[in-house]
Amino acid sequence: MSAALPARRSEDRTERAADGATALLAIRDLRVTYRTEAGALHAVDGVNVDLAPGEFLGVVGESGSGKTQLLLAMLGLNAPGARIDGSIRYRGQELVGAGERVLRCLRGARIAMIFQDPITALNPYLTIGTQLTEGVRYHQGASRAAARRRALELLDAVHIPEPERRFAQHPHELSGGMRQRIVIAMALICEPDILLADEPTTALDVTVQAQILALLRELRTRTRAAIVLVTHDLGVIAEVADRVLVMYAGRVVEQAGVQRLFEDARHPYTEGLRRSIVPLAGPLPARLPSIGGNPPNPAELLPGCAFAPRCAYAFERCPTAPPPLALVAPGHLRACYYDGPLGRIRRTLTLYDMIRLDHFRGFVAYWTVPVTARTARGGRWRRGPGAAPLLAAPALEVSDLSVRFAVPGAKRWLQAVDGVSFSVERGETLGVVGESGSGKSTIARALLRLVSATAGGA
Repeated sequence: MSAALPARRSEDRTERAADGATALLAIRDLRVTYRTEAGALHAVDGVNVDLAPGEFLGVVGESGSGKTQLLLAMLGLNAPGARIDGSIRYRGQELVGAGERVLRCLRGARIAMIFQDPITALNPYLTIGTQLTEGVRYHQGASRAAARRRALELLDAVHIPEPERRFAQHPHELSGGMRQRIVIAMALICEPDILLADEPTTALDVTVQAQILALLRELRTRTRAAIVLVTHDLGVIAEVADRVLVMYAGRVVEQAGVQRLFEDARHPYTEGLRRSIVPLAGPLPARLPSIGGNPPNPAELLPGCAFAPRCAYAFERCPTAPPPLALVAPGHLRACYYDGPLGRIRRTLTLYDMIRLDHFRGFVAYWTVPVTARTARGGRWRRGPGAAPLLAAPALEVSDLSVRFAVPGAKRWLQAVDGVSFSVERGETLGVVGESGSGKSTIARALLRLVSATAGGA
């Protein structure tokens, strides 16, 4: 396990990308506005960013901050009624205002997108092979046989087992992790210059998530494609990104190399996102840290800093005039008037260290100590010998629960749940974790009698 990110690995790319004339993609004063009954909804408000060849750019922010709308604008895929102003130049070619014929030639071929939900990105009526080969046949005029060979190569490249078999299957026959790999293969089949990834690991368990992130890093190294990754997971950003764009209310509030940003965040919003991550090592806080208040209504364009109503460091000037995105260090920009200390925590470690070391160590330490030693933590665990129960009778008690399903077309059974027992006290929260297919959802369905238990019960 690495203890730190490679030192200053992103600053060179950051400075090279700063010149819009040489950037692979140059965005200037981009604005995405929707007309609604409540007025104009400002989804993206004056974003400027450049993307260098081979760069891994992370985009973070709360829901509604404009991350996905920024990606969709690059491909002209915003919902009907969107007005796009500003400039998006790909290799010098202006995309804002470009006709559908021009954009169709770029989509998939030069700029491809991995959508957030693979089950909605894939057509349930078409086989995986049909959907994979469609792009390379349309954009490159490949024959059916050549397209098939290319698709099978990509399935192998994204670590899909039995590519020939999967080629003939439909999306519903694959697991969530496999479907996500299929969507990645579809995006890569024409070897695009830019890969846009919108929350590609949100619905995946941690092991599949790690595989997908490793795959993206591997593909970036192999193809030199630039990748723009939108995510809410700062741990993912700390692990894979070169540079980070922090968005709030449609605006960029901070931008820097990944290590510099997490070691020396200069915007209160970025610092708030950092504080929202709770290391498992040490005592748990009585209340999970969060950023107070709510994001602003995108239909209400605030005259000053959009974060001011939630900011503990705001003063008189903040609500009246928007702070410019200014350079505060080499390769580091932020939009904030406040220039004092932000009360940063654990300055000696990067966020990468906090998540990958503290979370891992805390998890191992917690589950390797005797059960009796856990009874004091948080005041909830009461499983040690002699420990007084919270109440005389638990709210839920499950004993030796087993669920199995008959496999269609085969004379065998699938054991989904096998002899699970646990109890939940009144007022207690029990977490159930595990990889995809480990039986978590089946337990919940069995408890609700949505599926029949083979043995045991609650």
